[in-house]
Amino acid sequence: MLSSRKAQNAAETPRIGPASLFDPAGDISLLSGIEQSLRDMIEPALSGEPKHTASMMRRLVLDMAARHATARELAPMLRGAHLAAVDELIALASTMGGEGQDIATRLGDAPTDVAASEDLSRLLSEAFDDLAALHDPGANFSEALIKILAGLLKADSLAEKTRRDWADQVEAQVSPETCDSGIITKDRLELFLREAMPEHPDLAVSRVSRPPMGWGKVTLIAELEGSNLPFRSLVVRQDALLSGTGTHVADEYGIIKFVHQHGLEVPEPIFFHPGDDRFGRPFIIMTKLSGATAGGFGGPAPECTREALFGLARFAARLHALDPSESDLPQSWKTAPDEDANKRAVVKVRQQLRDNQVAPLPVASGTLLWLEHNAPPAPERPIIVHSDLGLWNLLVEGPRLSAVLDWELAQIGDPMQDLAYIRPLLGDRMTWDEFVEAYLAAGGQDYRPAAIEFFGILSDVRNVMFTEIMHHRAVSNVADVRTAHAVTTCLHMLERQAAAKLPGIDS
Repeated sequence: MLSSRKAQNAAETPRIGPASLFDPAGDISLLSGIEQSLRDMIEPALSGEPKHTASMMRRLVLDMAARHATARELAPMLRGAHLAAVDELIALASTMGGEGQDIATRLGDAPTDVAASEDLSRLLSEAFDDLAALHDPGANFSEALIKILAGLLKADSLAEKTRRDWADQVEAQVSPETCDSGIITKDRLELFLREAMPEHPDLAVSRVSRPPMGWGKVTLIAELEGSNLPFRSLVVRQDALLSGTGTHVADEYGIIKFVHQHGLEVPEPIFFHPGDDRFGRPFIIMTKLSGATAGGFGGPAPECTREALFGLARFAARLHALDPSESDLPQSWKTAPDEDANKRAVVKVRQQLRDNQVAPLPVASGTLLWLEHNAPPAPERPIIVHSDLGLWNLLVEGPRLSAVLDWELAQIGDPMQDLAYIRPLLGDRMTWDEFVEAYLAAGGQDYRPAAIEFFGILSDVRNVMFTEIMHHRAVSNVADVRTAHAVTTCLHMLERQAAAKLPGIDS
């Protein structure tokens, strides 16, 4: 039971937010997002019968969303119209005597006081069918019937108009990215590069594409044309209009530059722009490295070899051995964390989860409570950690690791965090002992098993937090289908996965 003080605070500050995707009310946002994806991405890419079929699917989804969205508003009006029709039908049937009176009695005995609109509709349909069996309904029957039908038609027409108006409003919406005036377009990028590289006056951006990655930032790949260009492809990373990570490309640029200067496998940062009215929000431009994505949550891709994973172990060791204290990075990168830094990391995740919470997540909240009381002491010197060394952020080419991408979560932290993130992703390519041995042989930091267990759990809960941030974004407006799919697929799975690792939990 809540204490009286907490109960009073809870009563004073109710937490009311958008409906969860796991709640039936959240279907409205999800269906709207599906409709928008069909409209903006699928239909334009089709032609002929497939395009027509996609259009019908989109209209069907939109109609479903409209019915969900307007149901509560329309229910009292429709119920009132149906009850009035029942009363009028009872009055009509009772004037017919005999079988008509029997119909009136059955209608009068029906539990209409608690019946839903759908039940009343069924009751009316059955009564009309029963009346059709009467041979002599009387002289005024048609006139009375028209009056009943007019009332039902008026209510149904108003309901349909309300649904149609709602659907029209959804169709008029465009995705935030479509109307994002701050995004760097192909023309903006070409203008920027020409000004930044005046020695190449014929430089042109021939194509800009957006790969299916980079959820925290806008990530673009640009193909260039021109004479004697130093590169033909570039990667652009730009602060997103809405981002769940709270990080900025300005910070990302500095750490990538520092790591690249020390010869690690990262793209070379070429330009940073702080953002303005001409070019939009801040962005960085880097070289595009070749290679295939190393894998995903399910483990390594076929292209990811044992040697590439050994390369990852060596990369992590070299990264953790770097000394940022003599660099030109901001002071925050040069200061050793205090002993309670890992505990504060848990508190930060808890606060971010709370700030963006849509669905109740008691298992994640309880797991964070355990982590807060069991945090290991932080390292005594500033150590750079990537914080997201998942296979999806690695490129492999042939047998080797060719690049480590996506540095937006990099920070001064505990090297065991990076190792713990890698451990469940090795699949059957190598054992964990082999990876740790390679890491230590390459000059890695002291291996602390208890810290690995701690960060393995924290990594899962942090992924719950990031997924819930996406959840909040998905239901705050028309849901992005890619985001909604990630939420419904991963959120509770990650929550269970984190708690199952706690000592003493029998999973």
